Amino acid sequence: KRVAFQAKKIVASYQKERLPGRIDRVLVSDAYLHISCDNPLCTENNWTKMMQKISKKEAGAPKQEVVIGDLSFDHLTIASENLGILPGSKEIKLSNLHFKNVSSQNGFPIQQLIIKVFRSAGIKNLMEDVFDKKGSIFQQMIKGMREDRYD
Repeated sequence: KRVAFQAKKIVASYQKERLPGRIDRVLVSDAYLHISCDNPLCTENNWTKMMQKISKKEAGAPKQEVVIGDLSFDHLTIASENLGILPGSKEIKLSNLHFKNVSSQNGFPIQQLIIKVFRSAGIKNLMEDVFDKKGSIFQQMIKGMREDRYD
């Protein structure tokens, strides 16, 4: 059985009066994330499929946006399959990975993680050329990602 995500520990920091709309920080320790791509740029993958299923189940339900101010991973192992120009299975380890203002309306920042996998493989400039074209759906994501940090 394959696992899409697991973590040894997740700690959330919040102010009670700001719940449920705002969570200040979520720290995820020793996490594992599996991404299985269905196309070369991985815009269709196991995560996008899961999010589509969740969206269908929640259709019609009242939606309140939840924002996580800082989503941090101290150690994240990303296992990928068929990730564009990195065919086959790859496993990449990232430390101190941070995302700012993650919104429930946009879902888990899986495309940002995919681009970070490409970056860690040493092909950052290629990915920016592909994703940063005028009118690209990834243009805003690239801009926001430049503010994210990881080692």
